[in-house]
Amino acid sequence: MPPGPIQNHLLFQEDRTARVFQKNELPKMKDGLVSEKDYKTVCKEVWEKFTMIYGGGPAIIRCS
Repeated sequence: MPPGPIQNHLLFQEDRTARVFQKNELPKMKDGLVSEKDYKTVCKEVWEKFTMIYGGGPAIIRCS
């Protein structure tokens, strides 16, 4: 059985992402998140494939 839609909104401090994104503001991520435990990073192509198959989001873009 597929895992269902990606739920990145759970990584934000408040579940107000729809309102924040409509205003083009950046939401604040929760403090203390640990890579590979709380989330996995993937390249753009993998993200696009996952969201095409499973839906969900929002995309979180890492600035390098």
